[in-house]
Amino acid sequence: MFPIDCYLRCNIILGGAVVNNILTRYGILLAFALLIVSVGVANVQARVIVYEKEKFYSVRGETGVQIFLNLLKSSTKVSNSNHAIASTEIKFDIKNIKGLASRRNCKVSNVDVIVSLVYTYPKWRGYNRAGLKAKKNWDKFMREVRKHERKHGRIAVDAAHKIERGFKRGRGKVAKKCSDWGQSITRKVGPLIARHHKRQVQFDKREHNRYSRVTRSIIALIKSK
Repeated sequence: MFPIDCYLRCNIILGGAVVNNILTRYGILLAFALLIVSVGVANVQARVIVYEKEKFYSVRGETGVQIFLNLLKSSTKVSNSNHAIASTEIKFDIKNIKGLASRRNCKVSNVDVIVSLVYTYPKWRGYNRAGLKAKKNWDKFMREVRKHERKHGRIAVDAAHKIERGFKRGRGKVAKKCSDWGQSITRKVGPLIARHHKRQVQFDKREHNRYSRVTRSIIALIKSK
């Protein structure tokens, strides 16, 4: 795991539909001893690898109000008044990075940008015993929740492709024995990580309001008998 250690958790919040980005941490560490530098000509190769996983926590209840109260009890508490009913954990790793030195420049000849996505959703244990209206509202609620979290995943994958291109654009000077290479890549990649985090927060701000589809689906679920 090389220069980037990035971790972000995005949530759908219960509690006035408030946006709460509970964990954002990123750092860019230069460790170019891991680079394999050779002299010659080679094609620049890179790829983005995506790993996805789903996790569930149990929710019980028969009516919408009971389900809502159990969501508050069973979901992750992120503040005194807010609970995350669903979340997307995002992690970027950089692996298999190799470098190439030509007559003048040092550049990346190979890099893998790995995106690990872990989606956490509620699972209603009383679904099979519920009435048709409650089932319909739960299904709609889960569609909106999944759509929201999957969008977080797509934003992360898009950022991974930009990070991969940022690595390929980084250049060092052979005359300086590639000592400036790390700074060049940092200047290219660092802002991309920050931009990704900002984009995730902006997406949540657009989604978490009283008129959003997610919020409306929660209200409809609460009204289920």
